[in-house]
Amino acid sequence: MSPLFALFTRSLRELLRSKMSYWVLVAMVGVIFIFLLGAQADAANSTAPGLSFLLNSLFVELAFVTLAAVSYFATAITEEKEEGTLGLLRMTNLDPLAILLGKSTSRLTAALLLLAATIPFTLLAITLGGVSARQIFASYLCIGAYLVLLANVALLASVVSPRGAYSTLITTGIVLGTPSLAGLLGALPSWFAKAPFAERIVGFTPIFTHAAEVLQQVNPFRRLGAILTTGFSGSLVDSQFWWSLLLALGFLGVSWLLFDLATGDAPNWTTPRLTPAPASRWARFGPGRAQLVSAPAWKDFHFLYGGWLAHWTKWILYSGLAVLIWTTGSLSSGGSFIAASQSVFWLMTGFFCLEICLIGGRILRSELREGTLDGLATLPLSMNHVALMKLNGARRSLGPAMTMVIVAAVAVVFSTIVSDHSSGEGFILFITLFMFGYVTSQAWLLAHLAAYFSLRLSWGALPIAIAIVLLANIVGMFFCLGFFVLPIVAFTYVSHLRTTIYQRLEEMAAST
Repeated sequence: MSPLFALFTRSLRELLRSKMSYWVLVAMVGVIFIFLLGAQADAANSTAPGLSFLLNSLFVELAFVTLAAVSYFATAITEEKEEGTLGLLRMTNLDPLAILLGKSTSRLTAALLLLAATIPFTLLAITLGGVSARQIFASYLCIGAYLVLLANVALLASVVSPRGAYSTLITTGIVLGTPSLAGLLGALPSWFAKAPFAERIVGFTPIFTHAAEVLQQVNPFRRLGAILTTGFSGSLVDSQFWWSLLLALGFLGVSWLLFDLATGDAPNWTTPRLTPAPASRWARFGPGRAQLVSAPAWKDFHFLYGGWLAHWTKWILYSGLAVLIWTTGSLSSGGSFIAASQSVFWLMTGFFCLEICLIGGRILRSELREGTLDGLATLPLSMNHVALMKLNGARRSLGPAMTMVIVAAVAVVFSTIVSDHSSGEGFILFITLFMFGYVTSQAWLLAHLAAYFSLRLSWGALPIAIAIVLLANIVGMFFCLGFFVLPIVAFTYVSHLRTTIYQRLEEMAAST
């Protein structure tokens, strides 16, 4: 066997034999089967039930592909850095390209095989009517090319990042920011044309325009929108497919070139210090003396969540966004204070839920990664008490987001009470509060699932928890009482998860 593909072959065999691969396939096929039952039940009321079934199935597969990119592929190299085993791989005299193929391309191949395994089930859409086999195969080629591109983008982020959290954040930013970047690049030529130095940069405008067109072409939603139109008879692949593969090859090449520079004996990119040093200009925001009463809470607040510097930064950011939305929304033509308050409320709720989910994925994982769990086990306290102290540190970091949610909620309620109730603001308020309870209950469950999986899995705890909650909500949408039952199930299951997490901590502490 060629040394270049030795690690690739071994990793691919392990991935295809793992139970997790089959559980993911079962989950995807299960959701597709639920969509199939829904499409069949609604066949009499729809002119193209097969097209609706295909659209729902592709949405789920795109969600799984995106989650795989920000977790499964983004930790390909960083997990070796965090575990300190990357040097052992280099001692085997493996070429950097062989390591990249073995750690990332093997995962991509396994993901493509899992995606291809769902094709026979999706072909059932043809029997429902309204869709052709050409549309199905063209859709899968589009999603496959998108998966290849995301995998190599995540690979580059994993190579240059010192930790998995950073590579996940970078990959997420690229995935979510690419449409905005395409719009910005497309608008730059018109902005530069009005600038006083337009003659000097006129030669760069075709570059910006072409880059914007490429970023728009690799967007899978644009391609799928064309494929899923009635009577589609285009080619199986178009520029989206070829540009995705070409860019993926480019990202793989850049990862290969930067591998030694980023992962050598003296790496050039290291984790920045979030907590200010005592002698720095930001020393006033430093941790100060340790609190002996709740030392784990003090440690987590200052060294896991950024301390006072991150705390006041969030205060400034959240307050500035709220004031900006209230000002522009209330003073704009046709705007109202109620609508602006609702926008602020949902924006702050999103930040609050995001912080909760991130805390769930790292609050216990950090102790395992840094090897401090055995130190906590030596304290004259139960692991239950230690976990509650760590939750106290997380609660302190949630202060800005929680406060802004309460302020926005008060503004929504007050503006609704003083309104003339001529346009149903009272009903809108009820729906808003109900949806807030629903969203926060799912985020609370997601955080506990992420904490649980962080003790069981070496990577991807948060994205796997997101996939499970997303799957539960998709199933719940098919039942009338799903939105009412799921919050109750979430809060009920959280207590069980907490008990399981405490037991798992006791077991791990006893084995260290």
